[in-house]
Amino acid sequence: MTRREYAGAAAPSYITSTLGGTSSDVTIYCNNLTNWPDGTIGPFFVVIDRGTANEEKILCSSRTGNTLTVVASTGRGSDDTTISAHSSGAVIEHVFTATDADEANYHVNTAASTSTVAIHGLQDGSSVVGTTDTQTLENKTIDGADNTLVVPQSQVTNLTADLALKAPLASPALTGNPTAPTPSTADNDTSIATTAYVKAQNVTGFHGIKTGSVAITVPVGDTFALSAVTFSGTPFSSAPIVSVTSTGGNGANTGAGYNAYASAITTTGMNVGVRNTANSTFGTSITITVHWIAIGAGA
Repeated sequence: MTRREYAGAAAPSYITSTLGGTSSDVTIYCNNLTNWPDGTIGPFFVVIDRGTANEEKILCSSRTGNTLTVVASTGRGSDDTTISAHSSGAVIEHVFTATDADEANYHVNTAASTSTVAIHGLQDGSSVVGTTDTQTLENKTIDGADNTLVVPQSQVTNLTADLALKAPLASPALTGNPTAPTPSTADNDTSIATTAYVKAQNVTGFHGIKTGSVAITVPVGDTFALSAVTFSGTPFSSAPIVSVTSTGGNGANTGAGYNAYASAITTTGMNVGVRNTANSTFGTSITITVHWIAIGAGA
């Protein structure tokens, strides 16, 4: 249903040329249409030859000056009247019709279940929110600070159970086999590293770790001593990085004591030594324990 336009000050006029009697005759020339509707709000009804055998109500779509344009195909013979020919000089009036009144009555009286013209101009009254307990809403927008959509608790099912399945944002204790998207191998950000990501990073160079310790005795009269170390298990694919520390032996690793070092590092072993930091000897032999850790590729 289209909104129609009305004008209270539209005085009767008369047509200035003959209007044919077919649905294709859609132009009405009039004498004076001052204060008449112009179609900017919606179509409007007119009546020609009111109270005569030729009375015809017509739905017009627009007015330009003193010329009316009829709604194409369906505008002639409206409101249960018959299309008729009208002579020049026939009286034409802007009119409120039975069609208008019927639609106003539908607005007030039609039940929501009526599937014709129903409440508030809707084609199906069952679409009006609040007319029944159960509503299916489509394309409805709620805006404004005071417009709040309230859903009855009886209409919300499984909410507590569903919320219990959600992990909290802070330190969730996950069980089973939780998954996450696998970042690209070049990622360097705060993405979660999955097992697939970690495996892809190390597929061409697994970083192995080997550890051990060895007791080295520096004889009287010597300032250093060496001990050969062979890496156990599978050799590294390239020379590893080695870190050594020492314990025991007259302040070793501090002051004028002995420092530990590694040399001649290969994929299968190295030399581990201790050296007097002051390049001087002591009157007795000294035994120092050297702890080492080797980190490399392919171990």
